[in-house]
Formats: sequence, C-alpha cells, structure tokens
Amino acid sequence: MKCFAAQYFCSGKGKIGKKQILCLDDEGVLLSIRPFDEEAASTAFLNGVLCPAFGLPGSKTILTPDEAGFLLKRVTKINPKLPVGDFLDIYTNVPDLKIGSKPKLWCIEPLDLKKLLLLDDSSVYSVFP
Repeated sequence: MKCFAAQYFCSGKGKIGKKQILCLDDEGVLLSIRPFDEEAASTAFLNGVLCPAFGLPGSKTILTPDEAGFLLKRVTKINPKLPVGDFLDIYTNVPDLKIGSKPKLWCIEPLDLKKLLLLDDSSVYSVFP
C-alpha cells in the first residue's frame, strides 16, 4: 500500500480541501481518502496540491507530465497568480476521485499556500503511478 498526503488536495473539478491522505493498493486502486490528523508510517508528504492528472478542456485525454508542465507555465504567464482551484476546475478531466478508481496522481508545487495561488515557478510532477 502507498499513501500520499499534501498541504492541499483536489478531488476533481477544482474542489480543494486541506490536508488529506490518499491510500492506494499495489495495483493503484484508491482505497481511502481521509483527513491528515497525525503522521502515519510510510506516508509521502507533498508540500503543494495533490490532484488527479489533467488535460485540455473538453478532452478525455490526459496530458503527459511534461505537457502539463508546459501548459501550467503558459497559463501562469498569461494569468499570473491564478488561483490553483480555478486552474484545476478548467483542466481537470476527472469529475471526482472515487474509492475503487485507479487514478493518476500529480502534485503542483510550489504555490502561495496561504492564498492558494499558482506562482511563476509552479510546476507539476507525477506522484503515482
């Protein structure tokens, strides 16, 4: 089992929550999403927003992490200090992460963690798988 926690978590379509732990089995099936109340053994902690992989609006195709990084850079250049929830509302292809699904998880960091804004140097990387 693999567990991931982050400062913020987006379950899909821009819905942002604070400090959640996501646990997946060895096949990548999402087993649980629960509040991050205390440190748990073998949990990877991410200092950004944990989110489902995303793509272009209206498409069911998920971008590669490199393509997503390029998109993120382009969008933040056009719209500096964009709220991360607004970005993910537009570009998240997943309606909601559900228990039993096999998600691709990404992390966006660094962020303005107080205001939840993307920064000029925000980037995205694959967390799982």
